[in-house]
Amino acid sequence: MVQDRIRRLTTTVTDLEESVRRLTASAVEAGRPAGAPSRSVLIGTIEFCSDKEVGEHEQRLRKARQAPGADVDQCPYVLIGSASRMREKLAERQTRLGLSAVIVPDSDALAPFMTEVVRLMPGSS
Repeated sequence: MVQDRIRRLTTTVTDLEESVRRLTASAVEAGRPAGAPSRSVLIGTIEFCSDKEVGEHEQRLRKARQAPGADVDQCPYVLIGSASRMREKLAERQTRLGLSAVIVPDSDALAPFMTEVVRLMPGSS
């Protein structure tokens, strides 16, 4: 379990881009339609704070997950900061990974995430 938490925190968007490339190539080779299969990501950590506090929150997360070298800012499973920063990160990940959905577990951050981040994303209804 600890190893999985470390692996997830040390995974970057660039790492997932490579996985998406392999997935897309396999889908084309198998004759799947363009855009299949759909792609989603589980965002397991959402922490609202001021953008000035992001570094402190990232450091606390690295320590808690025993991953001192993790590039938390580039981890696709984590969003830390203000709602506008989260929207920017989410939009970037959507573009880079071709995401059609994000999965967010129930937590205290869920309601503000839905109203302050997701609802205000371009293309949201």
